[in-house]
Amino acid sequence: MNLVQTRANRAAARHPSRQLRGSSQTPEGILLRTTDTHLAHELGTVLRDDYGGAVNFCYVSGREMLQVRWTR
Repeated sequence: MNLVQTRANRAAARHPSRQLRGSSQTPEGILLRTTDTHLAHELGTVLRDDYGGAVNFCYVSGREMLQVRWTR
């Protein structure tokens, strides 16, 4: 989570509207909530690049929402 928080803080410094709003444990893993699709995309990419695995991006039709699933 340190990597995610560090990246989210950097993004917020550059773009104040990009915020990590919270995280919670779910049966599938950890759920991160962001205020911006760009931040969600960046966090998914960083997790894949630093820890390996795969990342899937799914934009929700008709809404400005992005679901990112990282697995390894």
